[in-house]
Amino acid sequence: MSLRLFHHESIDSTQNEALRLLDQKKVPPFLVTTDLQTAGRGRLDREWHFEKTRSLAFSLVLRLRASDLAALSLIVGYAIADFLKAQQIQIKWPNDLMIEDQKIGGILIESRSVGDSADVVIGVGLNLLPLQSASYASLKQKVNAEELAGSIMHFVEGVISRGGFKPIRNDFEKKLWKNSSAIKILGVSDEGFLVTEQDGKRELMINGEIAVI
Repeated sequence: MSLRLFHHESIDSTQNEALRLLDQKKVPPFLVTTDLQTAGRGRLDREWHFEKTRSLAFSLVLRLRASDLAALSLIVGYAIADFLKAQQIQIKWPNDLMIEDQKIGGILIESRSVGDSADVVIGVGLNLLPLQSASYASLKQKVNAEELAGSIMHFVEGVISRGGFKPIRNDFEKKLWKNSSAIKILGVSDEGFLVTEQDGKRELMINGEIAVI
């Protein structure tokens, strides 16, 4: 399946533009890219720093069954790490990309219901080259947005066809960032929840909330 491309020289946020295109009844799959993002945002509306030619931001929009949304940010994170094979990318649950304990990218997923399905906006931000006005870590390499987005789309489709996150859980755990002094991270569940241990109690972290199991 081919991706329709909406490219901008400058835009507030690829994520915002993708949502606007959905409001205009554009049908997925499609991809929003930009040379300059002026108001990028991450999870919990945190600001995402962007520098032209040194940063990458895009939003990939797919229509998926609502039942296939579980652990999607983990699947996308794995897809990115798999695409960047030359780099030792680790995934900090649930949506950060790390190199040597430093964040180099993040994933933001937003969705809108369409009957039994959902239009899912997958936002990806990466620091490609060392930034001039900030001290964030970077990949130290260029990445083609269309190639990466296409790889993510095909990877997500493949995982869904195999039954979801469970079949890749063991491989995902090999890329799971586990540096935590307060909470011992044991791994992830078949559903993609973080499994932790604190004070001898095993717990699940679900969307940032801890549940004792």
